[in-house]
Amino acid sequence: MRLTWRSMLPLCLLASAALALLLSLLLSGAGRVRAQAEPEPIPIPVLLVFGPGADRTQDGWVMVTRQQRSRQTGVQIELAPEVTAPQKAAIYMGHCTDAAPGDIDFQLSDVMAGESITTLDTSRRGLFNGTLSIRVQGTDSDPNAFTACVDLPLRHMGLGSGPHRNRPTPSPAAD
Repeated sequence: MRLTWRSMLPLCLLASAALALLLSLLLSGAGRVRAQAEPEPIPIPVLLVFGPGADRTQDGWVMVTRQQRSRQTGVQIELAPEVTAPQKAAIYMGHCTDAAPGDIDFQLSDVMAGESITTLDTSRRGLFNGTLSIRVQGTDSDPNAFTACVDLPLRHMGLGSGPHRNRPTPSPAAD
């Protein structure tokens, strides 16, 4: 078989159509593997220990977590279950060392058998402004007595500020 222009024409048309299709796919990006967005890292919880102070008699801790992909904040309280009655818990204006607590900013779920879990419709950043404290009140004999308290620190104090802010800074080079 002898190759002539007429015998090669259908083959050239087919090759040019295939080349045009490949070129259009390449330019549209359909043949590319698209990079997927990295998943959001799991928020690091902040763990605070109930400390000493006036009328602070119950040991325990509070964990403050940011809900993933949300502006909500979880507050989990764990106390030594010394009190059988339900205890009130709230986030107050003021500090644990203040003689009387300020106004309630957020009411938390009652502490039952030493445990309380609450989801707040606020960001964790708003809680760590250095002016709030978490207080638990109520004993079997006195429902108004405060039994546990912890101050919510400033965000830049390292607590509640994320791992990128907790890295130590290198010391200056000696001359």
